[in-house]
Amino acid sequence: MIKILLVDDIKENQYMLESLLKGNGYSTVSANNGEEALELALKDPPNIIIADILMPIMDGYTLCREWKKDERLKSIPFVFYTATYTHPKDEEFAMSLGADMFILKPQEPDIFISIIKKVLSDFNIQEFKAHKPSVISEETVLKEYNETLIRKLEDRMLRSEESEKKLRNYAAQLEQEIEQRKQITKALEESEEKFRLITENSADAIFITDKQRQFVYINAQATNLLGYSINEMVQMSIVDIAPKNDVELHLHLFQELLDKGKLFAEIKMLKKNGDLVPVDLNAILLPNGMVYGSCRDITMRKHTEDQLTKSEQRFRTLAETAPVGIFRTDANGATTYVNPRWSEITQQTLSDAQGYGWVNAVPPDDRDMLTQSWQLAVQAKTASEIEYRFKHHDGSVAWVIGKATPQKDEHGVTIGYIGTLSEITERKLMELDLIAAKEKAEENDRLKTAFLHNISHEIRTPMNAIVGFSDLLLETNLDYEKYKNYVDIINKSSNQLLSIISDIISISTIEAGQEKVHEKSIDLNSLIVSIHQQFNLVVKNKSVEFRYKALAPDEDAMIVSDEIKLIEILSNLVNNAFKFTDKGSVEFGYCIKNNEIEFMVKDTGIGI
Repeated sequence: MIKILLVDDIKENQYMLESLLKGNGYSTVSANNGEEALELALKDPPNIIIADILMPIMDGYTLCREWKKDERLKSIPFVFYTATYTHPKDEEFAMSLGADMFILKPQEPDIFISIIKKVLSDFNIQEFKAHKPSVISEETVLKEYNETLIRKLEDRMLRSEESEKKLRNYAAQLEQEIEQRKQITKALEESEEKFRLITENSADAIFITDKQRQFVYINAQATNLLGYSINEMVQMSIVDIAPKNDVELHLHLFQELLDKGKLFAEIKMLKKNGDLVPVDLNAILLPNGMVYGSCRDITMRKHTEDQLTKSEQRFRTLAETAPVGIFRTDANGATTYVNPRWSEITQQTLSDAQGYGWVNAVPPDDRDMLTQSWQLAVQAKTASEIEYRFKHHDGSVAWVIGKATPQKDEHGVTIGYIGTLSEITERKLMELDLIAAKEKAEENDRLKTAFLHNISHEIRTPMNAIVGFSDLLLETNLDYEKYKNYVDIINKSSNQLLSIISDIISISTIEAGQEKVHEKSIDLNSLIVSIHQQFNLVVKNKSVEFRYKALAPDEDAMIVSDEIKLIEILSNLVNNAFKFTDKGSVEFGYCIKNNEIEFMVKDTGIGI
């Protein structure tokens, strides 16, 4: 026979359900609260459990949580059957705890039995698996649990106030309406009983004080929270549970409550053993002048906040000493934090960078690309990696690579970004240098090609003269003048060709890195005179005056250099001057400036 465990602290409700279920062929076992029900189930598991919510010792929500934690019980259907000021959120919270069905009172007997049959049938044919509790934090469960019970309590308080209003209305007619007075008294007793059940089973500490701050009522949770007995508490006032340093604060808050009619504050209370417990206090001033309040132990929440604070401190410590720039943003991508290294790289302070202020330090050429890419990443809630530049106050530019990763909360919602900023200026400059070197090499190749074309042309000119006039020399009827003229042309063309070949060889050795410098002691004055004498022989028939300058005494004219290369350089420059100077003068020589030798060639021709 199918056994059903019924959990309800109201005997009438138990009796009604027992009669209904036994009449339909089920076996029943009853418990007055969650703790008793759990003991019975662990000894002899039922086929299904039907439980109310508000019960003493252990309420239905707590029972459901414990039920779903137990390996033997979690696969047994758990059904809530309640009608105590039900709110839509009550069912939502019950299902999040793992409940398999939520039934509202009252239900027609046939409908109620059909629901129970359906649940049992689905479990038997394995179409209806036991509902698993939602994966939510203990803090969230406790918050929802307390809010649900407080909501029920507030509903009860509102109903209680309505009953009191009715009582006052009936009291005016007590003499004439004795029967109505009895009914009101009974309703009030029932209301008080329900209030007692709610407060006694609340997870929050609940109390009522008079205007003199004396406790006139406390629930069991208040005694558990502070360690005093009920008898001890009703002999005390709020001053007795205030820490010595906070007595004035407690008195001030109580006066604020009397003035404004309500109060919500975070305070500390003094326990009997001397420990302090942090609580959220929520209190209202009742119409009769008394104060109703509830306290929620927030030790776990404060611990969590402390852990978060320590975590944030650790993050800041690491960020402050990190060798890379670190930044944080909100969910919209606006900057909220930068570390010192970030400021060092960008030369921007946190004030400069706040929000989107850092964009102003990005050069216009990078700005549109950067902001568009960043906004797309923020909209898509994805990671970002971008290379861009920052312009410093002194005009210099820093290349950086920025990486950002979205931060998510426990629900997977993006709450911001955390990112790094690394400077890559040196790498980028190397890349730019490599590109410049590549372009220079390509330009050199083009120049070499052009040079070879020019050399080809330059070689053909003297070669044609040599070959042509050599053929003319073979003629037998040449007179002496023509013969001498042809030989001179061949000689000059040969020297020209030899010079070209010498230049080609020099360029080749330079390009190959094989050109060597042979240093020795040189008398500059003698070298200048020698070059002057050499060119005087060549250009003596030209109407050009050729002069030289030697501006150092013989004893100071000794230097160490490659004499051959120095003569070659000066000779080429002088030769070029004569080549483009038909009349006037050519002057060359040297002078000493700032302990350095400066050579010069000057002419009156058209220039190079």
